[in-house]
Amino acid sequence: MYQNMHKNHRNSFTQLNYPQPKTELFGKIMNRIHREQRFVSLRRRFVIFSVSLFGSIIAFIPAFQMMQKDFFGSGFSEFFSLIFSDSLVIIKYWQSFMLTLLEALPAVSIILFLVVICAFFGSLKFLVKNFRIILKFKTSSS
Repeated sequence: MYQNMHKNHRNSFTQLNYPQPKTELFGKIMNRIHREQRFVSLRRRFVIFSVSLFGSIIAFIPAFQMMQKDFFGSGFSEFFSLIFSDSLVIIKYWQSFMLTLLEALPAVSIILFLVVICAFFGSLKFLVKNFRIILKFKTSSS
């Protein structure tokens, strides 16, 4: 009896016509998964660049103060002011004067300041460029 019921059920299930999904359904599902993965990646990068922007804003003032202190501490400003006060002497000994200016230039402070500025503008560029994409994704998925 059990075997007869089992055969009947098996036969009845094999004869059912299951609804077939549309052919483009798989493509739509895969596109949606891909969009969600891109959005998660973009959101993660958005957070990283936001932190980078905030960090570069915080680092700007100490880097600027360090560069300013090093400019005045190295005597660069005094050597540079000679251009306006003793220009005839500077013209006569311009090679020595240029070497003196280069030696007095606080290169490390300038490089640090420029790195902070580049980090600020790079982060700002990324955030502005991709902010519209995130907003567009949010409105389209709602």
